[in-house]
Amino acid sequence: MKKFLRTIPIHSFLIGLYVILFIYIRNTNKTSFSSVYRSILVELAVTVLVFAISYLLLRSARKAGIFSTLLLVGLFIYGILYNKLEALYYNGYWPFSHIHRFLLIFYFLIYVLLFVFFFRSKRPHYNLNYILNSFVLILFLMNLPLFFLSLKNETTTTQSNKFLAINSPGYKNIVNADNSFPDVYYIILDGYANEKILKDFYLDKSPLLYQYLRKRGFYIADSSRANYPFTALSLSSSLNLGYLDSSISNTAPTTLIRDNTVNHIFKKANYKLINIESGFAITEQFTLVDKTISAHLLNEFETRLVDLTILRLDDVLGFTHYKRLKNVLNGLESFLQEKGPKFCFIHIVSPHPPYVVDSAGKRM
Repeated sequence: MKKFLRTIPIHSFLIGLYVILFIYIRNTNKTSFSSVYRSILVELAVTVLVFAISYLLLRSARKAGIFSTLLLVGLFIYGILYNKLEALYYNGYWPFSHIHRFLLIFYFLIYVLLFVFFFRSKRPHYNLNYILNSFVLILFLMNLPLFFLSLKNETTTTQSNKFLAINSPGYKNIVNADNSFPDVYYIILDGYANEKILKDFYLDKSPLLYQYLRKRGFYIADSSRANYPFTALSLSSSLNLGYLDSSISNTAPTTLIRDNTVNHIFKKANYKLINIESGFAITEQFTLVDKTISAHLLNEFETRLVDLTILRLDDVLGFTHYKRLKNVLNGLESFLQEKGPKFCFIHIVSPHPPYVVDSAGKRM
């Protein structure tokens, strides 16, 4: 076994998998393992590619493996380093605001030096390979029981929504004058400010959306204020037709949203429940939903993983956020093709930051 660990660089193919499982294990209350498959496949493909290129250049499996592992670790912690430097900058301990460029220069210099070192080295690097294999295997095996426990909890843990017992309103008022049942659309424009804030800080006149709605008879609460600072808490309240208080403080927002009072009301009225992918698990996995319209997005686990890695550079390009917004907007037409009566839940993460489109909806 020791000879195997000294000669074969299995750490290169385990380190990325370990990072993904580590993140999943610690976020099982927010995601499911079904959200992790694509990340694992992409990680394995990237690992094979990095190892193959390193082997062609270094002509040694151990050198290629050690260099690949060091490179993959750097790629996986890029976002963490960025966050640390950003925090230092805003606290006045780091003088440079353009953090990406400094990190990229640092990465380039470090990995060029590492490559030159391994390229010129004549040593077999048995000991270093053994240390890396042992270290990564220990980390991997320590987290493996937690991984299987997470899978077990994912399939067995159920948490009741206490609101369903507290609130039991009827649904007889969901009816038109001619006794027909109307289609209902609940649209969340995440981060949209009230009219006064928009006038004071962003616009010179009343927002076009509010003008449009008023002309069509909608009531606008022009000086509204949010009761909760986060989307999860706000939706937990609105979808359960009540305020969050100490009586339900032990119930997670995820449970309150997935199995909510509003969905139960419409389901009793024989409505079809439809939503669209938002990129956030908390508004995609409703218990009673009949159909989720695909917007071909990164799921929330993948988005968080991107934020931790070198792909955090997308902050500069804004491609991921723009693609998500465009795909969701393009998918709205699919709601019209569904027969009613239907309750449509639409969570659009805009104008929530980051700001990736201009006033005309074009990419900035």
